[in-house]
Amino acid sequence: MAGDTRFDRVVDILVADNELPFMDTFTQGNKVIVVGSAWEDDYRVIAHVINSIKTPRLKYVVAPHQMNYAAISAFRNALKVPSMLYSQLSGDALFGSKVLILDTIGILTKVYSYAHISYVGGGWTPTGIHNVLEPAVFARPVVCGPRYDMYNEAVGMKKKGGLLVVSDEKEAEDVFSSLLSDENKYQSAAVSAGEYVKENSGATVVICGELFSVVDKNR
Repeated sequence: MAGDTRFDRVVDILVADNELPFMDTFTQGNKVIVVGSAWEDDYRVIAHVINSIKTPRLKYVVAPHQMNYAAISAFRNALKVPSMLYSQLSGDALFGSKVLILDTIGILTKVYSYAHISYVGGGWTPTGIHNVLEPAVFARPVVCGPRYDMYNEAVGMKKKGGLLVVSDEKEAEDVFSSLLSDENKYQSAAVSAGEYVKENSGATVVICGELFSVVDKNR
């Protein structure tokens, strides 16, 4: 009845220091697609997108869900563009790489702040997608795979228009291409994602207000 306090937690991200010097070096004014919590099926879909979309001045950051280096290596081998690992950061490699793979933990939330479009992984797993609120709070379109409907916030964001769901590699290519080429579609999805988070924030204030009123009554 009060709402979901997770919305308030992600709203707090907006006032945090989200600057990452290596991301500033990597992006260099390019648009960035950030892939968060990627599983092996996500690697397959994103590899197709990277290899198929020829939009200039576009880079990708991919954050694996698990540090499975065999799967990461297979993903890199499937790419037709230069890639590098976060664990092997160097200035020259950052300039020359199209894809940066975050084989580290704890910085994805900050990386989402650099996204032009975000993709949330897990949409082909039995448990479904990961957190769509963290990228959405930055008012950018969010894309995911088909298993999203067990999470109320994902269902609500899709209805609002901020979450775009894809079912295979070709559909993912089409969705990313349209968001990159159609500014009206992009802005509509971006605004919808940000508004959805803001409209559903405030539960913490409601809950604390009720708790304090009970305390006051019992003094």
